[in-house]
Amino acid sequence: MGSERYARKWLTLAIVSLGIFISCMDGSLVNIAAPAIANSLRVPPQTVQWVVTAYLLCITATLLLFGRIGDLIGGRKVYTLGFIIFALGSGLCSTAHTIWTLALYRAFEALGASMLMSTGMGIVTASFPPQQRGQALGTTGIVVALGTLTGPVLGGFIIGNWPWPTIFYLNVFLGTAGFFLARRYLLVDTNLKHIWQEIKSRLTQSGENLAYQLDLPGFSLFATGIVTLLLSLGQAPTWGWANPWTISFGLTGLIFLGAFFRREKTLEMPLLDLGLFQNWTFTGGITTSIMAYMVSFSISFWIPFYLSQVLLLPPQRVGLVMSAIPLTMMITSPTAGWLSDRIGYRILTCLGLCISTLTLLTLSLQEQTVLPLTIALILGIFGIGMSMFNSPNNSSIMGAAPHNKLGIAGGIVATGRNLGMVLGVTLSSVVYTYFYQRYSLLHLNALPSTDYFMVTEMNRQIFAAAVKRVFQAAALISLGGAVISIIRARSVTRDSLIRDTN
Repeated sequence: MGSERYARKWLTLAIVSLGIFISCMDGSLVNIAAPAIANSLRVPPQTVQWVVTAYLLCITATLLLFGRIGDLIGGRKVYTLGFIIFALGSGLCSTAHTIWTLALYRAFEALGASMLMSTGMGIVTASFPPQQRGQALGTTGIVVALGTLTGPVLGGFIIGNWPWPTIFYLNVFLGTAGFFLARRYLLVDTNLKHIWQEIKSRLTQSGENLAYQLDLPGFSLFATGIVTLLLSLGQAPTWGWANPWTISFGLTGLIFLGAFFRREKTLEMPLLDLGLFQNWTFTGGITTSIMAYMVSFSISFWIPFYLSQVLLLPPQRVGLVMSAIPLTMMITSPTAGWLSDRIGYRILTCLGLCISTLTLLTLSLQEQTVLPLTIALILGIFGIGMSMFNSPNNSSIMGAAPHNKLGIAGGIVATGRNLGMVLGVTLSSVVYTYFYQRYSLLHLNALPSTDYFMVTEMNRQIFAAAVKRVFQAAALISLGGAVISIIRARSVTRDSLIRDTN
C-alpha cells in the first residue's frame, strides 16, 4: 500500500510536469513561428503580436478565477479539463487563415493553459508530504527550463521544414495525451454534467450563490479592464493616440480596474487579496517581477524577428540562438536558489537586474554585421541575469506572505508574471511601431507598407534601428526594476535593524 502511494504521487508529479512542459514550450514555439506567421498571413510584426498578446491576456484575466474554481470542485478536475481545452484550441489555431482568427483561437487555447497553470502547483503540494515538497517543486522548475529550452530548437526545426500550423498539430497531440493520462491516473471524473452537479451541491451546502463564491462580478471588472486598457495601448500607434477609440478604450480600462480594486477591498472572499500588498517586501517583489517579465518577453518576441530579418538567419539557426537564454537559466537557476537560501535575496535580485540592463544596452549597440554567436553569448548572459533575479525574488515574495495565504500569494505571482508578459509584448510593439514609422518618414526611398516583406537593405536598416529602440526601452525598464530592488533591500534591512534594536 505504501509503495502504491509512493508511485502515485510521483506519477501525479509526472502528469503535472507534462502540463507545465507543454505550456512553457508553447510560448517559445509561437515566438519562433511569429516571423513565418507574419509572412504567411501578410501582416507586420506589430500585428502578429496580438497572437501572443491574446494568449497571455486571456491567461492573465482567468488565472485567479480558475484557481477559485479549483478550490470549489477540486484542482484535479480543472487541471484535467485544461488539457482537452488546450488541445481543442490548438486544433482551431491550425485552421486559422487570418491573423485575427488566429488571435481568437489562441485566446480559447489560453483557457486550457490557464486551467493547467492555476491548479498544477496546488496538486503537487497536496500530493507530497512537507519534507518532499521542495524536491517536487524543484523538479517542476527544471521542467519549466526544459520546456522553454525545447521550444526554440524544436520550433526552429518545424518552421524550417513544414508550414507554421504544424506547431499546433504538436500541441494537439500532447494535449490529448495529457488529458487521457490525467483522466486515468489522477482518478478524475470528467463528465461535465457530474461536475456541474457537484458545483451546485457545494453551493447548496455553503448557502452561497455561484457569483459570490467565485466573485464573478470582480472577475468581470478585472477582465474587462485589463483587456480594454491593453487594447488601447496596443492599437494606439495604428489608431492614433488622440483618436476617440484609443481614449475611450483607455479610460474604460482604467475605470473598470479602479472599480475592481475598490470592490476587492470590501469583500470577505475577494478574488485578489489586497491585504498582502501592505507588506513592502511582497509589493516590491511583485512590482519588480512584472517589470522583469516585461523585459524578458519583449526580448523573446523581438529577437526572432531581428535574427531572421536583420541577420537573415534560417529558422533552425534562429531557434539555436534563442535557446541560449533558457539554457543558461536552467544551469544557473539552482545555484541562484541555493545562494539565496544562504545570503538572502537582496544582493542577487539587484545584481541580476543590473546584469540584464547591461546586456540589453550591449544588444542595442550591435551592428547588422554582428555574428550570431555574439548575439547568443549576449542572450546567454541576459539569461544568467534573469535567473539570478527570478528564484530569489520569488522566494522573497512567498516568504513575505502569511502561511495561510500561500495559495493566494502564488496566484498573485502567476498573474503578475503573465501581466508582465502581456505588457512586455504590447508596449514593445508600441515602441517599435513608433520608431519604424518615424525612421521610414526620414528616408524618402523607404519601402511603402505594401512592400514590407521584400527584404531590401533599406528595409533592414529601418527595421534594425527600430528594434534597437525596443532593446533600449527594455533596458530602461530593467534599470527601473534594479532601482526598486535596491530601495526594497535597503528598506527591509533598515526595518530589521529597527526591530532588532527594539
